[in-house]
This record gives sequence, structure tokens and C-alpha cells, in this order.
Amino acid sequence: MAAQSRERPALAALYSRENPRCVATKSIEHGSWLLVIGRCAAMQAAMFFHKDGSVWKAADCGLGDKNPLGSSPLTHCRFSFVAFSLARDVITEGFSPVSKGLRAASRARVQPEVVIRYVSDAEITAVINFGTVRGDRPGEHFATNDLYRDRSQARARLALPVEPSERLDMMVPGHVFSRSSTVTPLFGQPGGGNERIARPGRVPVIGIRVSPLIFP
Repeated sequence: MAAQSRERPALAALYSRENPRCVATKSIEHGSWLLVIGRCAAMQAAMFFHKDGSVWKAADCGLGDKNPLGSSPLTHCRFSFVAFSLARDVITEGFSPVSKGLRAASRARVQPEVVIRYVSDAEITAVINFGTVRGDRPGEHFATNDLYRDRSQARARLALPVEPSERLDMMVPGHVFSRSSTVTPLFGQPGGGNERIARPGRVPVIGIRVSPLIFP
């Protein structure tokens, strides 16, 4: 792997320590994310790194909880040959990877798509922790592909019970959510936006991108 900065040899060394039978061969950088890929005897394995200021740190493959370089084993950041190309797509599309959902989706071998939910900070935390849409809450899953910038418009058009604070873009396996249909009035809201529905059950979230909503 070509060293493009002083940190890269250290990243390759950490990769080799966590993957003792593998040799780092390639790195893919996008924004603050770096994916290091190596070749092993019969597979490829990859690890994520996240840039914190000017220093690359090994990451937990999700948001936050980043470990200082070389501080602890990071086997939960390792991915098989089946998953590494999907992991690459996540970061090159500007999403932050979600490790549990990434592993589950890689087993399904389905082309991913992006759906949106307008949510609270608590739901974002649940999605990261569980690696699934709505964080393993029961019932149908509602999403949309509508883009809203302010809280009241999102609530009104999607007939939400409370005003959301964030727009959560989620990369999920394709063909899980239905085609769009019109939102009907509910919770005293007029609706009229577009919604997509997935049946009850776990829907893996491969990567997320969070955008704060403004007040009207």
C-alpha cells in the first residue's frame, strides 16, 4: 500500500496486527474515512479508519467511539471479501458505515438503495446500536425519499406525531421498501407527502448520513 502521508505506514502496521495472515494492498479515501483493504490466503479483509483532525484513528465502523490508533483490538472492524466492496460504496457515497447492518446486508447480496426518515437523536442512536431501521422497534417501517429542510414541513407532509430534529438518510438493501404512495392525514397533520413501507422485521442499515433540520 503506497504511503500517502506519515500516518499510512502506521495504519498498515495496525491492519497487519489485526489481520496477521493478511497484507495491506490498497486504501480508499473519501472525506474523513479511509478503507484499508488487504489480501489474505483465500479472502480479502478490510478495516475502517476515521480522520480526527489531522490524525487517522481506527474506527468502530459506525459513528463516534473512535479508538486511538493501536490502542485495542479492532476485529469488529474487519470485513470479508463479500463485504468489502459494499463497505467501499458506503464511504464513497459520503455515508458513515454501520457495522452490524453492513455485515447483515453483505450476506443478503442485494444492491443497496437510500431511503430517508425524519427522526430524533434517540432514533439515530438506536439505528447505530442495533444496525437496523428504527433500531429493532416492532411494527411496519415507514420511510420516504422526499427532501425537507425544516421541521414543521417534514412533520406536516409526512403526518408525524412530533416534529423531527434530523433527516436520516439510510443505505439499506434494495427491494425491501415498497414503491411510494401518498401519506394520508394523521396526528392532526395534513399529509400529502410520499411514503414507502417495509414489512415488520429487521431491515439492516448499511450506512447513514445525518442532516439537521432548521426551524421554520
